[in-house]
Amino acid sequence: MPIGYGFPSDISAQPGYSRVSPNMCRLNQFVISVSLVRDTITLVTGPTRAKGLILLLTNAVRANNVLAERFCITDIYSDSDGTALIAQGRNYDREEANVAPGTMLSEVSVEVHIKCDSSSRVWLKFYDDSGNQGTASYAILGYYD
Repeated sequence: MPIGYGFPSDISAQPGYSRVSPNMCRLNQFVISVSLVRDTITLVTGPTRAKGLILLLTNAVRANNVLAERFCITDIYSDSDGTALIAQGRNYDREEANVAPGTMLSEVSVEVHIKCDSSSRVWLKFYDDSGNQGTASYAILGYYD
């Protein structure tokens, strides 16, 4: 069930967004994704009065010159301590041959619809395999009110 389902909003969309359903507003123009710092919790604040956010999470798996399983995961939390996990974006790949460290193996982007706290916030943290070669980013695509 969509966030806010059954309670149509009667307020205007925030600047830069357009209302596309009774409870959802989408960004008018795509913005540049924000890079995440590995193993660091990042605060994401949505538009005022947002009850839920629509995020585009991108996880890139990169080689480390060792044959192994590779992964890059972005966790989404409802708290700043990173203890209340509410969603994840994942990308798994296998380095089949020794490849120069940092070489892209695969990149996955996923649109995630999540509930945020009463201040329109969620927290993100990305991590990867022990090769520490992965990268991750996010962009806010829209919100529920």
